[in-house]
Amino acid sequence: MKLRFAIPQHPIFNVFHSRPNQEIDIFLVEEKKCIELISSKKVDAAILSPYGYSKGVAVSDYRIIPGPILALKGYTGFSSAYFRSDLTNIFNSLIDNPDDFISIASKILFSEKYDIALLPKILKNDIDIEIKNSDVIISSKESKENTPILDISEDWFDTFEFPLILGFWVINSDFEGTDFLSIINSLTDPTLPSEEFITEIINENEARQPRTGSIIRKWNPDIEPALEETIRLLYYHQFIKEIAAVKLLGRD
Repeated sequence: MKLRFAIPQHPIFNVFHSRPNQEIDIFLVEEKKCIELISSKKVDAAILSPYGYSKGVAVSDYRIIPGPILALKGYTGFSSAYFRSDLTNIFNSLIDNPDDFISIASKILFSEKYDIALLPKILKNDIDIEIKNSDVIISSKESKENTPILDISEDWFDTFEFPLILGFWVINSDFEGTDFLSIINSLTDPTLPSEEFITEIINENEARQPRTGSIIRKWNPDIEPALEETIRLLYYHQFIKEIAAVKLLGRD
């Protein structure tokens, strides 16, 4: 029988399944569907955000596979905040998908750093159209006419001093005897660097240094404490009802 894996359908997660494996069925679905599929045991493994992991442990006994991961450290250009030019207060906001973890992370960030409560709705049109009637737009899409004011992962790292974790592999504890790390690694390009360093592209006439950051793609010793702190933030801001323990495959 084939293994079944659930992966968020956003392009940034494509590196998790860049090499096909005929023994694995890959389901590319929304983040909230990944949570549902792994918690109901309809898939054998899934990529979950810190929020998805925390929600799931209330009904299932998960183990995190300390292998491929997606975490943002400093400037990455993954998600940006655009503000209306005549903005005085923030009353309404839009985001690519309010159910994705980047939306939750943005809410936490704006609350902690700016004392602003975001209640974003879905971004349905181009940024340049929607910004005329919206106070702030948070999106991975690019604008042709507007310049992003904030880089979410950069602001997150500046505020909390740990990476913004977007996804990592999770299995139910029933599968602990299976070598999932090798299986999951087989889906990923072996030449992929553990950390990809990013430098902002700026115009030559700009009198400033480009911003820098990195995309972390493999588990390292800094990820576990970052995940624990993220879960505490989720609990403090009442996105989850209890603090989930971080359980690693082969250790816990």
